[in-house]
Amino acid sequence: ESLRRSGRVRKSKGRMPVAAAILLWVMVAAVLFLGFYYLNQHVMTVYGSYGSFIRALTYGIVNLDASADINTINVKITESKTESGAPSHTFTVMADGATSVRFFPTGDVFEMKDGQVTFEVPDESIALSRGVLSYDSSIMVEDVSLELTGGNSTVTYPIDPFKIHLISSEYTREKPEQDQSVTSTDSVLISLMVAPGATVFINNNNYSDDISDEGRLSAELPLSDEGDTVFVVDVMQPGRQAVRDKFPVTKQKEPTLLKPEAEYLRTYTDSFECRGITDPGATLSAKLNDKTFAGLVSDAGAYSVACKAAEYGLYSVTLTAAAPGKADTVATITVERLPEAKVFQANARKMTPANAIRNAASLLNTGIRLDAEIGAVTTEGLAQKFSVAAGSAELKCYYYGQTPKLSAGRKYTLYGMMDEAGSFYVMFVE
Repeated sequence: ESLRRSGRVRKSKGRMPVAAAILLWVMVAAVLFLGFYYLNQHVMTVYGSYGSFIRALTYGIVNLDASADINTINVKITESKTESGAPSHTFTVMADGATSVRFFPTGDVFEMKDGQVTFEVPDESIALSRGVLSYDSSIMVEDVSLELTGGNSTVTYPIDPFKIHLISSEYTREKPEQDQSVTSTDSVLISLMVAPGATVFINNNNYSDDISDEGRLSAELPLSDEGDTVFVVDVMQPGRQAVRDKFPVTKQKEPTLLKPEAEYLRTYTDSFECRGITDPGATLSAKLNDKTFAGLVSDAGAYSVACKAAEYGLYSVTLTAAAPGKADTVATITVERLPEAKVFQANARKMTPANAIRNAASLLNTGIRLDAEIGAVTTEGLAQKFSVAAGSAELKCYYYGQTPKLSAGRKYTLYGMMDEAGSFYVMFVE
């Protein structure tokens, strides 16, 4: 009986049922299948092959693509500049078995010799291919890659993001010119020079369609009635740094009317009058040799201002007209103060041009008469300038009178005085 007991078979405890074990293995297989499925989708979508995937993980050191003829890939990237000084990047690519490389995103293809090539890509070309639009001077670019070809194999080599530098968009602004309107608000004319094909916004309004083939843009815009009007110009050129120009324009007041009767006066006495027209109710003054003379303005706007100039010579008289609610207007006229003609001519010393040059320093306030044939005549401002022969030298002369008009090769009787520069100031001509 004891022997029969020892021969009994005991039941095992804790063993998993067959059905449960089968279900567990099915679940594990499903998880592994889904994991490999999504990994495969990712590798094929991003890298194109497992060889490229392994190369990317090992930085090109390990090559597991048995079908590829291209061995280890080494890429060196450095910042550089083009011949014109524009920012660029230089790529040095080494890959045994590769015969050409295509650069993405530009699509440029470079032939390789002995598995090596060095090429340069302007940063602007990269930005243009990427459709970059930025106000920053530099940006990081992604999704840049190389496609190497050798034999029947093509390998994609992804490049880590790197920084490129953007050239500023072409932009020149001329000084805004205001247009005074008779009836309503004033406006300002803004003129720009940009690159043809650029996009231009002025105060968020698109003016790109108004750019000429040469890149000129002119826009007339209204001004605020009070204070400054701020204008913001945005210029966006493909592949370049966008430009933003912000500037104020102050509305100018309507100018006071100021219309001198003449721009040149000859006077033979110490006192003389400047006449003209201004706005009724305006005040008018004249400034001569740091002295200010007040003028009179009639109800109709006719003005007259009395001035004094004791010494002979040429004077600039600055006229200023100011009317309420308007901007001051300034004008300059030229006044020539001369002696009484008959008296001066009768007392003038008759001399030769050579003697006048020789004794110029002692003749500064002396009336002189020269009988001479004049040379070529040029006009400079109000002056008629010419020279006369003085032996082996020439005496330079100038005459402000509007009549007569002098002619080269003619003989004239000239009355005047020597000036401090040794030239002859002609007052009267016969």
